[in-house]
Parts: sequence; structure tokens; C-alpha cells
Amino acid sequence: MRSRHTSEPTDAHQSGNGEKGEERAATGAHTRAPATCLLSNGRYHVMATNAGGGYSHWRNSALTRWQEDFTRDNLGVFIYVRDVDNHDFWSSTLQPTRGSAADYQALFSGAKAVFDSDVGKVATHTDITVCVDDDVELRRVTIVNYADYRRALDLTSYAEVVLDRPATDDAHPAFSKLFVQTEIIPDVQAIICHRRGGNADERQPWMFHMVFASFASSNGVSYETDRARFIGRGCTTANPQAMIDPAPLSATQGSVLDPIVSIRFPLSLDPGRSAVVTYLFGVGDSRQACLDLIKKYRDQALIERSFERASKQFESYVHDGKMTEGDIDVY
Repeated sequence: MRSRHTSEPTDAHQSGNGEKGEERAATGAHTRAPATCLLSNGRYHVMATNAGGGYSHWRNSALTRWQEDFTRDNLGVFIYVRDVDNHDFWSSTLQPTRGSAADYQALFSGAKAVFDSDVGKVATHTDITVCVDDDVELRRVTIVNYADYRRALDLTSYAEVVLDRPATDDAHPAFSKLFVQTEIIPDVQAIICHRRGGNADERQPWMFHMVFASFASSNGVSYETDRARFIGRGCTTANPQAMIDPAPLSATQGSVLDPIVSIRFPLSLDPGRSAVVTYLFGVGDSRQACLDLIKKYRDQALIERSFERASKQFESYVHDGKMTEGDIDVY
């Protein structure tokens, strides 16, 4: 019997939205220098590389930690996939686990970044965009079970929290981390972060991270905001303790010494079935502003419209600027 939250089988290797002039050529993960995709609404900025590294910024503040290192390219926002039954895990992009996928490609456009991966007969199709009207970043994951048996899986997000100017964080990262406060709100499957103190004349952002799937309740979703607990002693983001340990995430929150945001979302898929789970990041001027955005984006139709709006706005830029495909690629 099919579970109520699964949908009809989808093609997890469908890249882009097919709109003329918008797509750039697909690339694999192993290039001499990272290929990059830049997404923005003028305030909220995302950079993604073909291996899955990158950053999220808001105005002059870094929301997530990133350092320029094209030899490793191992910092950014990541989503892990795990088979609960055999404990195998990998990431939806090459980074950070650097596992070998049967089929992997990145496809970039002016409106979104797309990553396709196929590991162990589980295909993931990840679309990333920045909303036009709100300072919200969407990472929509379509996951498909190509095996001939039912799979118990979970998705786990991971990002290091900064909420400060990049130069300030680079200069004193350990000191900078001490001032980030985290709060888990299970009722809306979200984490809210803000920086204590700081310059009173400077606008201090509040950041939220949440997960949304139209088919699921909060049962089984777990959270982590302490990097030390997530990574574990002697481990890295390539083999974190949280992915090796079958236990739920610890739900540590508050004044952690090394803040991250991580949300684990469990799901089951029958053979040939698919599901869509969206991870969101967003920024507000206050805790209430974040809560308002969290409430607003708990809507699958709005998430889909946000991707469409981003695509149409980019088409408008191309048309109004009379840009060719070559111009877009160079830019």
C-alpha cells in the first residue's frame, strides 16, 4: 500500500525548466576551477559552485560560513541523504561527502541552480533559488526511489551560522561564534538564529532555517545547532558523527560555542515513488519577522510560484537588457 505522502514517479534527471535562453551548459563536479552560479534579489545573495559549495549573504552580512578555496570548495549549505536500514549516507551534491554518484551534474541559470545525483538507486534533484519579493532562499529536493523495494530514508541539512560581516568573521572566527544564539521551534519545523550585542548602529539580521513538505507532520523531525555534537571528535563534514549515529539529532540550542543549523527529515518511499522536501533559509529584522516568513512559506503552492517568479524576473532582465546567451554566460 502506498503511503499517503508519496506522489507519482518523477524524472529526477530533468534539469532546468526548458525556457529558452535561460540555461547554461551542464557540468560535472570535477573541473579545474569551480563553475559558479550567482542568485540574488538585490538584497539576499547566494553563490553555488558545481561541487555544491557556496555561501548565503544578506546585504553586508554573511549568513553562512564560506572561505575561498577552489582546491577544496568544501564549505556551504549541504543536504545529506541517508538510507536508514543500511546506514549508508551521502550528500545531494559532491560536497561534502565527495562520494561517487552514478550520474551527477550541475546546471546553472540566472534564476536557479540545479543539481542531479544518483546514488544507490536513490536519485535527488535539487533546485536552488532566491525569492523575488522576500529575503528567502529555497532549496527544493525531489527524491526518487528507483529500487524495487520500499526505502526508509532521511534528509539532513547542514550550514555553519555567521550573521556578521565576512571580514570580521574571517579575522576572528572563534570569537565571532560566541555571540550567536539559536532557538529551535519544533511546531513549525524551524530554527531561528540571531547575534547578541554588536554595534547598535548596525542592522543585525535574524536568520531562520526551516524544512517544509506538504505531506508530513513534525513527527520524527529532529534538530541540531551545535557543530561539535554534529561533527563529533576526529570527524569532518565528510563523515560527521550525526550521520554515523542512528539516534535523532540532539536538539541542543541556545548559546552554543560553534553554531550551525541542521534539520533531519525522515521519509519512506515505495518503489518508483518520489517526494518533495524543501529546505528554506530566510532573514528578517526581528524574531517576529522571521516567524511571519516561516508561516508564509509553509505553503507548497507559494514555493512553486517563487521558482516561477524568479524565472520570469530573469527573463525580463534578459529581454529588457537585450542580452544574448553569450552575454549571460560571460556575466
